[in-house]
Amino acid sequence: MQASDPEGDPASGPKGASGGGHAQASGGLAGLFLDVLAALSRLLRGEIALARAEAAQAGAGLARALTLVAVAAIVALVGLHLLAAAAVAGLVRLGLAEPLATLLAGAVLIALALVLVLRARARLRALPDHLARVLARFPGGGGALATRPPAPPQPRRTETLGHAGGRDDAPQDDS
Repeated sequence: MQASDPEGDPASGPKGASGGGHAQASGGLAGLFLDVLAALSRLLRGEIALARAEAAQAGAGLARALTLVAVAAIVALVGLHLLAAAAVAGLVRLGLAEPLATLLAGAVLIALALVLVLRARARLRALPDHLARVLARFPGGGGALATRPPAPPQPRRTETLGHAGGRDDAPQDDS
């Protein structure tokens, strides 16, 4: 049966319905359009729910990871304390007085910590510039992260190129 046959087309309704086949076909298209919109709405709601679930799962994983980092930091501090005590004991065995050995071990650890802090500070200071350079590659630029104004343009050298290989002092042929 063909689509133009009102008897065989279930979308056109019963034979002899008011409005004719054209109005009912329009209603069928409108209904189809509404069905597509409803399906799209369900799909978007499902995607949003999935994104929320994935974000919650990622957040829980991040919390577990940060907890492990905190526990590792505490264990590392205990280990560092034991190593410092061993260093002091070793220095005392070498003949240094205990207060002097403790002072020496503490000074070495403080110097190491200072070096690490200065390196971290230098990297943190360079981070905004690096982020601004990376973000400048994308449309819209770095926005608020681009804290420094762009460097002024460098002055251009103005040279006139002569006829003899680009040197101004070379004799020129006027013929």
